[in-house]
Amino acid sequence: MAQSMILESQMPDHFSRFAYASVCFLHNQLPNSQCPKLSPHERLFGNPPSIGTKSIVHVPAVQQPHKLAPRGSACRLLKPLMTGGWLLWEPKSDKMVQSASVIFPRFQSSGDPKTGNSKGSLSHIVNRAALGSVPMVRYFRNKNTAIDTLPLTKDITIPDHLGQALSRRYRDHWRAACKRELNQMLAQDVWEEVPKTREMKTIGHHWVFDIKQQANGGIEKFKARLVARGYQQQPGIDCTKTYAPTASLMSLRLSLTYAVCCRWPMASFDVSGAYLFSPVEETVFVEPPLQLWPHLKGKALRLKKAGRCWWIFL
Repeated sequence: MAQSMILESQMPDHFSRFAYASVCFLHNQLPNSQCPKLSPHERLFGNPPSIGTKSIVHVPAVQQPHKLAPRGSACRLLKPLMTGGWLLWEPKSDKMVQSASVIFPRFQSSGDPKTGNSKGSLSHIVNRAALGSVPMVRYFRNKNTAIDTLPLTKDITIPDHLGQALSRRYRDHWRAACKRELNQMLAQDVWEEVPKTREMKTIGHHWVFDIKQQANGGIEKFKARLVARGYQQQPGIDCTKTYAPTASLMSLRLSLTYAVCCRWPMASFDVSGAYLFSPVEETVFVEPPLQLWPHLKGKALRLKKAGRCWWIFL
């Protein structure tokens, strides 16, 4: 049985010890004449063996050379590990890999199909006869037609500032997004208009633009956010504390696990304009957006709310 494994996999002979270890593992998982009802593994450990299909070897992010690198690697199975997972050999790098994320393709020989042996050709003929004629060409034509009809967002360039947004093709959409942002700030009473004086230290503002996509890749809406240039403030003089904690993935997993253990109902929600609900401790004056509101010339906006205090507000 071990020799058959070596010949079928076409692996070098120095991997024979792993083939014999795999044979011993399989014999311990299956009942035999000495243990007709229970396998040796179940008789020894008291639990039945767990046999299932795994996945192709996963490559961790730290080992990927770049962002578009493959997330998996084709390997050859050497033997299962007693601690869980599998010991595999990667021919590309000639290294042994231990992984628990492995998939074994079903009904596929590990031999090289380029050798043109009779066994591989016979397997292809049998599978083709069993499956029949599959209209693959017509399927891909329909798929390409459906993809071509989707609206493309790659043709839309995200503007860097308000001047670009108001001078390009989709300026009406960007202008409407800016007005929605300003109306939302007015509804939340984010600022109040005050006369601008020489002693008043004001900071500038900046528009941030983006496109919200639908699940099918279409455009849901154009987004615009008006933010104050907080980097122009000096810590200790214009503001005291700037730290605002954010939830980590580990905290999210811990919360979900605790909710499952306690059988609590879980729900997610999104707060639109969340940073606009919390009051600001310090007095901050911002230059008004004169390109959209020219009537604010000679005035400043005294902020009442900002992002850092959202955490304190919660």
